[in-house]
Amino acid sequence: METQPVGRLVLSDEAISLAELQSSAFYDDVLRPQNVAHNGMMVLAARNNFRAAFNMCRRARRGTFDSDELRLLEWLSPHLCQSVTLGFRIDGYLAMQQAAFNVLDRLADGVVVLDRKGRVLFANAAAHRMAEEGVLRLHQSIGTHSPAHSQRLSELIRVALEGAAGGSMSVPCQLDGRLLTILVSSIRGKNLGRLSDAGVKDAAVLLFVVDPANRRSLPLGQIMDAYGLTHAEARVALAVSSGITIQETAQSLNLSPNTIKTHLPRRICAASSPRRRPVARPSSPRYSR
Repeated sequence: METQPVGRLVLSDEAISLAELQSSAFYDDVLRPQNVAHNGMMVLAARNNFRAAFNMCRRARRGTFDSDELRLLEWLSPHLCQSVTLGFRIDGYLAMQQAAFNVLDRLADGVVVLDRKGRVLFANAAAHRMAEEGVLRLHQSIGTHSPAHSQRLSELIRVALEGAAGGSMSVPCQLDGRLLTILVSSIRGKNLGRLSDAGVKDAAVLLFVVDPANRRSLPLGQIMDAYGLTHAEARVALAVSSGITIQETAQSLNLSPNTIKTHLPRRICAASSPRRRPVARPSSPRYSR
């Protein structure tokens, strides 16, 4: 069947006689226990080394397929092929949608999607961790541990819901006081359709919650490309961006402190500094990984 074209009906009796089939080990191991003697087989889809096939099995006492049954199977052939192809496309589309959300869950930064009433539609794993730490409050609406910061966040969300660009703000972490940046942006154009297709209906506002001290999840290649660093410099940049000392960085990377110092030119300090105060942007914030 691997060499047969898609949609062509092949009878087992055309490939091998029943007497020859019954003398085979395959018949004894597979067909005899199921009392199968005749097969109508059809390849419904084929791509590279993958085949999806249809089999209709009959017992020996039923005999081979008659002419009316063969015409029915041949009439069904294009419909069966089309159904399988459509099913694969739908499954592939759903898999791509799920993959997009799996990617969001792997991000170190929090991602939250709100609807037109400011209610939480989606929050990735990082956002839920921040909620567990007390940085965010994720119930029907989003807030922070601080009433003043929650009010400021509500204002940015209101502006974004009205169609404006949104903006950014900082909020201190309860645990150690480090500043996290919250970027708020309205969702427009094609992104509305993408989220709707993925099952997130009425999406209106997108929030990124960025922890500048948590940069370890960034791929080295992106750090190297963005800042023109070598591989060794990028490793050091990721380590020092978390706020640890030179001695701790040396120990974590199994290098000497002097080696770490040689990889700390001005451009690494600029690339990895976690203590810059966020600046509010009047235009729609752009975010890329």
